[in-house]
Amino acid sequence: MSDYNQREFIEQLGHDDRVLKQARMLPMTPLTEETISLVRGDYHKYTRRHGLFDAQIAKELDVSASTLSQWRTGQYKGDNAKIARLVNDWMERHARKVKAQLPRGFIETTLAQEMQAVISCACATGSMAAIVAPSGSGKTMVLEMLAEKFRGAYIYCTEDMTPRAFLVKLAKTVDVTVKPGNKAELLDIIVGC
Repeated sequence: MSDYNQREFIEQLGHDDRVLKQARMLPMTPLTEETISLVRGDYHKYTRRHGLFDAQIAKELDVSASTLSQWRTGQYKGDNAKIARLVNDWMERHARKVKAQLPRGFIETTLAQEMQAVISCACATGSMAAIVAPSGSGKTMVLEMLAEKFRGAYIYCTEDMTPRAFLVKLAKTVDVTVKPGNKAELLDIIVGC
């Protein structure tokens, strides 16, 4: 086997071992603008799919949020190849961490990715989110995993649940003492906590 074929074979083995296939096996040689652009595209897709923001990732990379933001948009005047390598390696590490946290039997479907994006957005904005999907689509497993990941809570609702019953369940979930009253009073108590 020639040196070139051996190197290609070793690189392929390394690629096959990666969790996130779009986290690239970057060459040791200087990166081309095309390769940097591909990593930018991968980063954009990855962060959008997982509901992640530059500011939190920049801390993990030990770069400023503005540096990462400028790099993402192609406006960074510094060493773009260095940031591309940092980002590429971070995506692989993050993918491994996420995979290690998944419950046994979990399959990442498009619906699971969409649910994670909605929950990530709700957590980032301090909002509530409602997930409605067909029976058997994996909502409970995904929501249990996300509640653990984000240290949140989820409420399982049925179609016959009354608005008052929902508010009582919500109040108990956020540790609010439920007093007899109408829906408006319950809502005021919940929002006030």
